[in-house]
Amino acid sequence: MADTDRDRLDRALPAGARTVLLAGPPTDRMRSLCGAMHRADAGTALLIVTYTREPADYLDALDGSPGDITVVTVGDAAPQTDDSPVTTRHVEAPADLTQLGIEIDAVLEAHDRVSLCLDSLTTTLQYADYTDVYEFLHATTGRLRAAGARTHVHLNPLAHDEQVLTGLATLFDARVDLSAGALSVDARPLTGRNV
Repeated sequence: MADTDRDRLDRALPAGARTVLLAGPPTDRMRSLCGAMHRADAGTALLIVTYTREPADYLDALDGSPGDITVVTVGDAAPQTDDSPVTTRHVEAPADLTQLGIEIDAVLEAHDRVSLCLDSLTTTLQYADYTDVYEFLHATTGRLRAAGARTHVHLNPLAHDEQVLTGLATLFDARVDLSAGALSVDARPLTGRNV
């Protein structure tokens, strides 16, 4: 039997890693890994923040049967218009990290268990400067950890220098790199964290 990305991720990612930076180009393989990261069940609400993809696109890649699904579309991303089971919220201005934080908090307050996907930091950094994004992520990952939420954030490492990647990676329990056919995991010690 072939060793899948999910198998490798399950072996390498510590069970207590609640916040994960997914570093890799936006490919079907990355989208599949994204769906596996949710590990969804009926008691877990999914929260997806997207700058570019249609809300329904996320349903195809999910592992499991999640509870409520909320998609926050940002900027020009199209809100859901059909009869799908997805609830959509919208943030008009892509640089409005305050409004994005409010939308995330609203979902956290409405559900006991949440799994968040932010797709993607690369796009966020096109609209907001690094310092603002770093501060937003620092505050947001802290709230998500305190709420016991699972979080993974997409970043295309080809679009950023190593200093940006290294700085952002400090905010997460683990960094998963998917490049050139290989999957690697760099996990930080979880001592003293709310896992």
